[in-house]
Amino acid sequence: MNTPTNTLQRTPPPHTAAVDAALVDMFHRRAPTPILTLNILFGGLLVLLWWGRLDPQPMLAWFGAITLVTLANILRHRRYEAARDRDITATRWSRSFVHGSTAAGLMWGVGGVLFYNPAEPLLSAVILLLICGITAGVAASQASLWASLVLFALAAILPPALAILFIGDPIHMVVSGLLAFYFVFILTVGEINHRTMLDTIRLQFENSQLLQDVREREQHFRSLVENAPDMLVAVAADGQLLFHSPSTETLLGYTGKQLAGLAVFDLIHPDDQPGIRDNLRQLLAASSVGVNVSVSAESRWRHSSGEWRLLQCVARRIGDSEPAALVVNARDITERSAMEDELRQTRDAAERASRIKSQFLATMSHEIRTPMHAILGMAELLQQSPLSGAQQGYVRTFQTAGRHLLNLLDDILDFSRIEAGGLQLADRVFHLGHLLDEVLGLLGAQAAAKGLLLRVEVAPGLALWRSGDAQRLRQILVNLIGNAIKFTHHGDVLLTVAEADGADMLRFSVSDTGIGIPQEQLAGLFAPFSQLDAGQTRQQGGTGLGLSICRRLIDAMGGRIAVESEPGQGSRFSFTVRLPQGDVAAAATEVLPAACTDLPPAHLLVADDSAMNRLVIKEFLGDTPCRITFAEDGAEAVTLYTQHHFDAVLMDIQMPQLDGWSATRRIRAWEAEHARPPAPIVALTASALEEDRRSSLAAGCTTFVAKPLGRTQLLSLLQQLLAAGAA
Repeated sequence: MNTPTNTLQRTPPPHTAAVDAALVDMFHRRAPTPILTLNILFGGLLVLLWWGRLDPQPMLAWFGAITLVTLANILRHRRYEAARDRDITATRWSRSFVHGSTAAGLMWGVGGVLFYNPAEPLLSAVILLLICGITAGVAASQASLWASLVLFALAAILPPALAILFIGDPIHMVVSGLLAFYFVFILTVGEINHRTMLDTIRLQFENSQLLQDVREREQHFRSLVENAPDMLVAVAADGQLLFHSPSTETLLGYTGKQLAGLAVFDLIHPDDQPGIRDNLRQLLAASSVGVNVSVSAESRWRHSSGEWRLLQCVARRIGDSEPAALVVNARDITERSAMEDELRQTRDAAERASRIKSQFLATMSHEIRTPMHAILGMAELLQQSPLSGAQQGYVRTFQTAGRHLLNLLDDILDFSRIEAGGLQLADRVFHLGHLLDEVLGLLGAQAAAKGLLLRVEVAPGLALWRSGDAQRLRQILVNLIGNAIKFTHHGDVLLTVAEADGADMLRFSVSDTGIGIPQEQLAGLFAPFSQLDAGQTRQQGGTGLGLSICRRLIDAMGGRIAVESEPGQGSRFSFTVRLPQGDVAAAATEVLPAACTDLPPAHLLVADDSAMNRLVIKEFLGDTPCRITFAEDGAEAVTLYTQHHFDAVLMDIQMPQLDGWSATRRIRAWEAEHARPPAPIVALTASALEEDRRSSLAAGCTTFVAKPLGRTQLLSLLQQLLAAGAA
């Protein structure tokens, strides 16, 4: 069975000390002295009505008692009146008022017993009506203290009700029942009054608290507005200034009187006004359909000094105000914008300088490598001709000097790229054994010329197919082993290779029995341009960049380098690099050195704008069955390729009119259009940059070779390409 819910009642919030104090104060205010004196007046009236009908002594005693109780209550109220502004203890005063009210109710209850006489029904009715009326008045005026009402009603009604009940006849039993019913009725009404008073007081406190919160928020907002460094303005839809914060005057240099009556468009630069007006229209239009958006824009505002200040403004509509109004928050970014412009100009200048530097280095590389290709190529051809012993020595000197110059150029280019953060590492599968053989081939003759034994020891079972930048690893090994040979006059140079910290990390160690390095020079050994003493520098030569480049390359490859050395005992350079094991399928695509056997008959297209380089290639292939057609630029190469059949193409990259990459793309497009099988195209470039290799492969080149290119290397390359084409 469901219990009906009284929708008129609500669960009141819990009492607080302030609410209790307010209830006590309401009790005091609703029971002033004139009301309390009615007890004496009504008591005297009863004595007069019953005088001569009852024994006067009990009546006078009762009248004296009710008079004393009334005077005590009046005194209590006056003491409260005097103390409430100083010391209000709600619990103490509430208890005191309840005691006084209970005593007054008890006096009327005793009076009901005393003055009720069945023989005098009319006068008895008067006393009962008087008790009921006084109780009703208490329920209306003093219900703020619920305990006071309950105890007063109980003390005033219960004694006469019991006395009448004990008379015993039916009529008096009915009267007693009516008094009991009236008691319940009074309590019900009193409870309603009590709840009403309690709710009223609580609402007053809540409203007072809300008002206080509003005032505090208003004060807080005013403080924020007055102390905000940003400019805050309220603007009407037509741009008229409705309000401005004090910071507006500080920011723009105007007084409040000067700003009064102005519109924002009186302050905004004419060139910025159209954009600002459009933004405001969009903002108002979006707000009109219920979309609350903000608009941000930069605009120039006129300062009182006449200069223009750049402000970053954010505008938003103020609620649903009608007529529409906007609040604009603006911050002065003049100095920041000037600083950003300066930084932007500095950055642009640095980027231009970097591009100029990169272009200069690329040009220098091209312009040096191109003639060096011809010099070394001719020296190689000359070495193969009949020469005397002295002439052979001259040729070897040419070759040594040329390679030394190329090494210096490579060091400078690598150092510049590393400093500029432009170092890019390749990630290709290679065979470590073949790479070590190449290093031994490059440096073996140099070691043998000094009577040194050059040895390599590879840990048994070491996986030789690796993935990484083989060219950079070769560069590191050539530098370290070359240094060991350079500074060792007798004994041997040993290279060891083993795993370090897992299969992906390899440790390389280069040990020698050379002159060693003093301890005081070890700390700065890997610094740029660091060399040993001046005597060694003059004796051995070098830029001092090699070890610095090696260290940075090793760092980039995820490893570290260390050195141990004793003067007169030799040195050991050890480094680790991350070279994961390579995929066998991918390893099959590695271009391996091939024996220079006879080339098959083939028609070759050679595109190079350098007459010297064309001559070198012509002489390199002069005793082969290959037929060569030369093109002096990329456009001519494309024309010749579309008119004749070629088995392979040697394409220089930097050429006038049309570069090698563009020419390659056109050739590949022509092959696809005419359903021709793609011919091998070798990118020949005087630049050894990794990004050039990637660009060459992206353009459609089959492989990439950096100049200078030796005859053996060229023949091996052509043999592999032509064999692959024939297959």
